[in-house]
Amino acid sequence: MHGVKHRGHEPCARGHNGLRDPVVTDRHCCCWGGLGPRGGHGAATCEAISDVMTIQDNVDAAVRQGRMGLQERDGWYRLATRELQRIPTQSTSLLSQQLAAFQATIPHTDPGAFTTPVVGTDVWGAAASQLSQLCAAAGHQIILQGFTGG
Repeated sequence: MHGVKHRGHEPCARGHNGLRDPVVTDRHCCCWGGLGPRGGHGAATCEAISDVMTIQDNVDAAVRQGRMGLQERDGWYRLATRELQRIPTQSTSLLSQQLAAFQATIPHTDPGAFTTPVVGTDVWGAAASQLSQLCAAAGHQIILQGFTGG
């Protein structure tokens, strides 16, 4: 896992969630993508995508460490899927268009419903990688913050 620390105790792996070249900004945070200016719709979109990925990252760590069962994992994944569905896509940017196209493939997830989450699937992994690359191309970082298990 390349020895880069994430959350102070787990490696931040190259290729994590389909992304490349993590940059550790502190012992609790891994970043991918450009270091461009903050602001605008693209920055907000990339921050929201980061939040979805942060949920998945923390849930996956808890499951790997035996601190969370599959039912709880799926509940967190459903929450992350609903958050993914709520990210605004009003811009005409390629990032916004690609996100809107992916959102259109996600079945609606009602709160409290036991639907199959998209987050945590290979389909989401591929979309996350593409969206992360678009964020980087727009000069925005994808930032995952670990906060469980430490």
